[in-house]
Amino acid sequence: MMADAAVADLFAAWCEDLQGPPRAGYYKVRIVPFGPWVSARVWLDVPRDDEGRVADRPRRLACQVNGQWAELSIWWPRFTEITADEYREIVAHPPADPWARVKPQRKDKADGR
Repeated sequence: MMADAAVADLFAAWCEDLQGPPRAGYYKVRIVPFGPWVSARVWLDVPRDDEGRVADRPRRLACQVNGQWAELSIWWPRFTEITADEYREIVAHPPADPWARVKPQRKDKADGR
């Protein structure tokens, strides 16, 4: 069985091959396959101590998916980059149920045939 560190290294290498290293920006993602798009953002977080002062720790990338804190390494490969305007539009009009699967429509049905 592989050590946790080895698995983490393999995962990190796979992510970089797939989409490059994580970077700050606005994204959209589907929580479930065929689900609606939800908002996601990544930013450089300033760590603070319990009293709200800037802590003496390095800055790190933080991540939110659909307004909830999320683990960036898990979600990063699924993100699709969007503009800030698109991000604000998704946040302003979120899906009623982000976990609902939207049944894909057959192409011939969509054309009215």
